Amino acid sequence: MVESSIKQNEQRKTRSDKKRTIKPTLPLIVKNTVYRLSHITRTPVKDVAEKMCLFAIEDKNIIKSIAKKFRRDVRIDNTYYCGDITNASVVKRTQPGECERITLRLTGEAYEVIVVLAYALDCRPSRACALLIEESLTNSDFVNEYVKSHIEGKLDKNRMTELKKVMEYINRGEEEEYNWATLLSYIVDEVKKPNNVKNMVNDFIINHWKKP
Repeated sequence: MVESSIKQNEQRKTRSDKKRTIKPTLPLIVKNTVYRLSHITRTPVKDVAEKMCLFAIEDKNIIKSIAKKFRRDVRIDNTYYCGDITNASVVKRTQPGECERITLRLTGEAYEVIVVLAYALDCRPSRACALLIEESLTNSDFVNEYVKSHIEGKLDKNRMTELKKVMEYINRGEEEEYNWATLLSYIVDEVKKPNNVKNMVNDFIINHWKKP
């Protein structure tokens, strides 16, 4: 009897932790940017999109920005947001070809937050998810930190030091400072080989970067 109860609890835990599939429809420029970030980090699109959603959900400034579009009152993380039924609907009507759908999977907890946002926005969860992705992509901190952490997780200390030197050299005398995403994108274009991040950066430092 005890063993049966344990198995039932394990089954319930598995179900609660199971990821949910969601398919947001994104403007082509947004979708292409997600794919570009996926390409330069050699990470599946679904994983990049999931990171974007999780970042947006946890960023209070992003939630406050989206809250300006709420049509219904809702409470998120002990913060009460007032909706306004006169707010314009976020459900966009676009011509065929202007948007495309991507697929990602979210934990049950993250999915429930999106359901709450969808209720407040008076739209489908997939539309709320699309808004979160768009907000993350316009957040330079997310893009920069995501790429930097991805690089740091793949390189040893010496290679990371060399890459930082590359960043310092590229930014020397430039009016606009380049970030980690820009640098990795540049490396991908220079190396032009289907490879993992570590080998790409090694190849770039050894064969493509001419030190001053």
